[in-house]
Amino acid sequence: MLQALYITIVGMLIVFAALGAVLLVMIGLNKLFGEKGSKHPKK
Repeated sequence: MLQALYITIVGMLIVFAALGAVLLVMIGLNKLFGEKGSKHPKK
């Protein structure tokens, strides 16, 4: 039981870390393109 709970917690942490990293990258790209002036239209 403890092992399954541990695996679940680690899995959730990995998912949250991945989502957080994606959000940070998107925010960083938006700031960079915002400062330079994006030539490409936003989707």
